[in-house]
Amino acid sequence: MTSITIEQWLLLMAFGSIVGIFGQFLRVIAGLKKLSDEASATQTTIADNFDSGRFYRSILIGSVAGFVAAFSTISNLSEISHEVVLGIMAAGYVGADFVEAFAQRYLPKPVTATTTTTQTTAATPQAPASSVGDGFVG
Repeated sequence: MTSITIEQWLLLMAFGSIVGIFGQFLRVIAGLKKLSDEASATQTTIADNFDSGRFYRSILIGSVAGFVAAFSTISNLSEISHEVVLGIMAAGYVGADFVEAFAQRYLPKPVTATTTTTQTTAATPQAPASSVGDGFVG
């Protein structure tokens, strides 16, 4: 890659990010179909099962994956083939899958309220029933 100006860098970043996001939206469509099937099976709505935090994280990851793919494959900003664009879209599509698989395998699992309560209850001795009082809270 030859020396490029800051405007060309910004253009490359924007182009890669937008194409990566578009690739990730294709993945979102498949995910919405899966949510629709799950909602039908459990008699709930798609909104009940939709995780907006995961959605935004996947769009961000698709953007970053698209930028990295554009940066590594585009050498001439004035000539970008449709194969390169499809490759960047594919990077955006699979980028979140790769990061999620990595995170599930190597990052610690989040502690849920049920796990915390169970661990706390098991570690904390309980008072005998006779010294609790009338049994009402408050």
